[in-house]
Amino acid sequence: MADSQNLSTMKIKIGYYLLVLMVFNACQKMKNEQDDEETSFKLYGRIEGIDSGKLNFKDSVYPIKNGAFEIEGKLSSPELIYLNVNDSLFMEVFASPDEITITADVHETERNHLLTTIDGSSVHEEYVEFKKGLTESPQLQYLEKVYARMQKLPKDSPELADMENVVNEARDAAAAFRNTYVKNYALSHPESYVAAYYMKFQTEIIGENIKDLELIVNGFSKEVKRSSYHKDLVKSLNLQKKVAVGKPAPDFTLKTPDGSDFSLSDLEGEKYVLIDFWASWCVPCRESFPHMKELYDTYKHAGLEILGVSNDSKHDAWKKAIVDDGLPWLQVVDEFPPRDAGPPYTARVITEYAAPYLPYSILIDKQGLIIARNLHGEKLDQKLEELFAE
Repeated sequence: MADSQNLSTMKIKIGYYLLVLMVFNACQKMKNEQDDEETSFKLYGRIEGIDSGKLNFKDSVYPIKNGAFEIEGKLSSPELIYLNVNDSLFMEVFASPDEITITADVHETERNHLLTTIDGSSVHEEYVEFKKGLTESPQLQYLEKVYARMQKLPKDSPELADMENVVNEARDAAAAFRNTYVKNYALSHPESYVAAYYMKFQTEIIGENIKDLELIVNGFSKEVKRSSYHKDLVKSLNLQKKVAVGKPAPDFTLKTPDGSDFSLSDLEGEKYVLIDFWASWCVPCRESFPHMKELYDTYKHAGLEILGVSNDSKHDAWKKAIVDDGLPWLQVVDEFPPRDAGPPYTARVITEYAAPYLPYSILIDKQGLIIARNLHGEKLDQKLEELFAE
């Protein structure tokens, strides 16, 4: 009898604890849903030099009257937004759930962006200071200087090859600075939405060291983790893991210039493959081709194949660039989603390989494993020498 009573008491206790757990989970779910609720923000602006017009924000149009405008919207977390003025000029503001004022002058612009004074958003103030640290870095300023100098050289100049090496080194130095700058800021400011925003442009670079990327992504505060920026970071981290060094290269099939299909797996087991992501409109890509031709002539009979994957949506421009630059290696063109399918509008294969910019390369061994990412210039030379010296 006592055992029966004890069993009944135990069942009651278990039932009670299960009920408490269910109530707790329900409350936690409600709390998360409340945390993700959108809150209102207001923008009050004045643009000197414009009497009337319109301002586009997302899918809405707001009137500009006597140079003034007002916008009301909703945000689930602070977000960098762009405002289109009369379909010709742009303003950007890192909006937060506050009342924000914007002042600008139509005669004060930089690359179609109105220079603005923004009050009411501490997040925007942080964004301005952060961006200043990037753009005013000695590394970026030096890159701009040597690139401008190279652009002035004639194509047949004997100095061009040396200047290309200088530009490549400067580009690497600027990228390394940006990488370290963003990474250190994110690590030391886990509550920063600005850091989460900039990290989405760095994940493919920092992701070459997966442990670093995981540390940063997992280290953000719970508030930042509810933002769309952090959700994008988690997706990018998962993608990086799939295409990290040592992982199998995802197969793909794309069209060649003559319209036939070509698959990456067609080369598996035969050669080392250098996937070169490029485009006809990418100046650094095409400036790299003379040296890549030399490498191809040196190693093609030893077991190297280059597979160019173009990021051109205009196929005529892609085909013309192949002919004009005399590219002797295999070429395919990436696929873009239909415009009416909505964003993102990035090409399929370059997205799958998490290539953040052009030019970008992936080196694959004969077994189809990724053995290196983002090699160019001297780094590519050294890696190929190492492989084919074996």
